[in-house]
Amino acid sequence: MLGIALICLTDYVSAIWEIRLARDVFLTPWTVRIAGIPLAEVFLLGCALALFAKVILASHLRFRWLPLDWYVGIALVLTLYASVVGAFTFTANDLLQEFLYDVRLPVDYIVTYALVSRIPKSLYQVRALWRLLLIYGLVFFATNVTGWLIWVYGFGYDPLGALGLGALVLTDVGNVFFIAYLALMGMVVLITGIATPRVQRIAGALGVAAFLLLLTSSRRGQIVAIAVALTLSLVFLATRRTLRRLSLLVPIAALAVTAVVSLGIVDLVKYVHGVFTLLDSTTPSTAMRRIGDENAWLNLERHDLWLTGLGLGRRYEYFIVFPEGENVTAFGENELGQDWRHTLHAANPVVASWLRYGVIVGTFGVILAWLMPLYAWYQSRRFRSADRPYRVLIVATLVAFFAPYVAVIGAADPKNAIISGFVFGLCSATMHYARPLTTRRGT
Repeated sequence: MLGIALICLTDYVSAIWEIRLARDVFLTPWTVRIAGIPLAEVFLLGCALALFAKVILASHLRFRWLPLDWYVGIALVLTLYASVVGAFTFTANDLLQEFLYDVRLPVDYIVTYALVSRIPKSLYQVRALWRLLLIYGLVFFATNVTGWLIWVYGFGYDPLGALGLGALVLTDVGNVFFIAYLALMGMVVLITGIATPRVQRIAGALGVAAFLLLLTSSRRGQIVAIAVALTLSLVFLATRRTLRRLSLLVPIAALAVTAVVSLGIVDLVKYVHGVFTLLDSTTPSTAMRRIGDENAWLNLERHDLWLTGLGLGRRYEYFIVFPEGENVTAFGENELGQDWRHTLHAANPVVASWLRYGVIVGTFGVILAWLMPLYAWYQSRRFRSADRPYRVLIVATLVAFFAPYVAVIGAADPKNAIISGFVFGLCSATMHYARPLTTRRGT
C-alpha cells in the first residue's frame, strides 16, 4: 500500500519541467489533457477511486475517521458553497475554464488528502512515508536546479521573472511553496534534533539550500513566511534540548554568513534590504499586491459582494490598473488588457477571502485557519514521549499551512494542491497512530 503514495509524488515530479518557456512544447502529464483536465490529475483521481473502492469493500462499508477529517470536511463544504455561488452568479465576463480550474484546486487537495491519509496502517508505515517525503524533496530540489542550469546556461534563457525582480524559473508559483516547506522543515529538524545524525545533516543541508534559493531569487514573502512559521514552531516545541541546540547553531550560522559575506560570494545587504522592503509600497511587487487589495475592496463595495462573495471561478472588476504588472508572469494571457480578471495578487488574505466567500464565511475560514496551529499543538501534547519526532513534524507542518497572515505552503495551483494534500494527509495519519491507544477512535 505504501507504493500507492508514490502516485502523488510522481505526479508532482512530472510537473517540474512545465516551466513557462516549455509549457506548450513538451508533452507531459500536465500538457496532455482529457476533457480539459491534465492527464496527471485524471490519473490521480482514478487511483484514488480505485483505492477507496478496495478500502470500503475490505472494511465492510465501515469508514475510519482520522483526526484532521473534520477540517477537510469543512473545506469540502466551503468548496461546495463557493461553487454554487460561482455557478449561479456566472456572467458573460467569466470563463468556464477558470471556473473548472478553481474547482480543481480543492478537489485535488481533498482527494490527495483522503488517499494518503488512508494508506498507512501503522506508525512504522507513517515513518516510511515521512522518509519518502524527504527523499522526494532531495530529488525535487536537485532536478529543479539542474533543469534551471540547463535552460540558463545551455539555452541562454534569462529568467527575469515577474516584474523584473530576478525571480528564478524554478521558484515560480508551481514550485516556490514546496521549496519554502523544505526550507522550514529542514531547519526545524536540524534545530530540534528529532532524527538520526545522518537525517539531520541531510534535512538541514536541504533546508539551508532551499532557503538560500528563496533568498537569492527575491522571494521576500516566502522568506517572511518561513521566519514566522519557524518562530511559532520553536515556541510550540520549546524544550531544554531545543534551546541548547539553538544556542549552538546560531553562532555557527552567524560565522558562516560572515565568511560568505566577507569573501564577496553573496551581497547580503541587497537581499536583506529586499526582505525589509516587503511592506514598501514603492517596490513593484508590493505595489501590485496593495493595488490588488484596493481592487478587492472596490469590488466588495460597488458590486455588493459582502454577503456571498464572488464564489469560485468568477472574475473581479479590475478598477485600478498597475502598468508594471501587465505581463504574463503576473496575469494570464487572456487577462491582459481586460477590465475583468481572474488572478488576484493581494497582500491581505482576509480581504481576498472576503472577495471569494463573503464576509461571514470568509472570516470563519480565516479564523479557523489561524487556530489550526494551536489545535495541532494541543493534540500532539497527548503523544507518547517516544513519539516526539512526530509531534515536531505535525506542529511544524500545520504551522506551515496556517501561519498567521502568511503561509509557507498552500494550494496556489494544482501541483501545490497535490503536495499540500499529501503532507496534510500524512499529518492526519500520524496523529491517529502516534496518540495513545486509549484516545484512538474509528480503528
